[in-house]
Amino acid sequence: MRTALIASVFSKGVFRLCLTGLVLTAGLLFIPWAKGDDGVGKSRHGAPAQTVPRYYEVMFSSLEGEILVNLDLTGPSVVARPISARDAKALKVEKKVDSTGGDWAKITVPKTGAPPEGLVVTGRWGTIKVTFQAQGSAGAERSGALRALGDLVIKFGGLASTLVISSGPIAHPAGMEIAVLERKRSRLISGEIIAVSGDEIAFEFSELPTPDVLGKQGTARISIKKPDGSIQSGTISAWGYDVFVDDVNVGKPSKIKAKVYGLSDGESVRFSFNAVRGQVVIPPSGVHTVKSINSGAPIAEISTAIPGFQPLSVEAVRVE
Repeated sequence: MRTALIASVFSKGVFRLCLTGLVLTAGLLFIPWAKGDDGVGKSRHGAPAQTVPRYYEVMFSSLEGEILVNLDLTGPSVVARPISARDAKALKVEKKVDSTGGDWAKITVPKTGAPPEGLVVTGRWGTIKVTFQAQGSAGAERSGALRALGDLVIKFGGLASTLVISSGPIAHPAGMEIAVLERKRSRLISGEIIAVSGDEIAFEFSELPTPDVLGKQGTARISIKKPDGSIQSGTISAWGYDVFVDDVNVGKPSKIKAKVYGLSDGESVRFSFNAVRGQVVIPPSGVHTVKSINSGAPIAEISTAIPGFQPLSVEAVRVE
């Protein structure tokens, strides 16, 4: 998921860039619903009664067989289709009422021919894009009863990834809970289980206190509670980052700075920016050491010639 920056308008042509949940993916603009005590009523399925649809991206090691999708996030009725028009496979969608409570949709992908490049599951409240990454790929790590399918990266307080549990295929996803430990206060922060495939769980956390979750160890302690009350936990390597931008005047460059958590001073991170019309980011991409980033040194500058909202996508990757 790519998180973006957006500017709020102030007087005298001054703009402040601030972090939001705005997402730019495949040329489409999505604005996820932000959780909080905003007074928005909730429907009987748990989603807000009035909200802009949310967008999720999840990853599994295979796109064949059964994929279970949480209808509390998409809405009670969903449509599933392959991402590519070249994929002619018919996808079967069934509503599955879990005995442990909660509604899930079962999507069956035939195990004949080549697997699809990806799937899109769309409902009234949200859309889930499903892609695959082979098991054993770079970044996969096992810790205790859990294994991460890819790198765990907390981006602007959000963490979305996939875990593989050691107990085998998941029969009752509605009865499962996922949480991450906030070390500073020794408390668990709950997340959302988005979809399940076999023994793999795609999840998302939002508004995490990144430094308190990662600690000095650069690890995340994640626990999964099953319907029978048993808990499977793992401590998995993770890192994270935030990006900060000063006030922006039209035609005047403003410094972009960042903060990186969970990596040592000698490690490096590449930041890449995708400017829109009227914006100039210099440099659009660059590699910086964690020591330099956390010292407060700018990683780039942005200027704009067009007043108003300033969407800007940013992506950071660790350089091996």
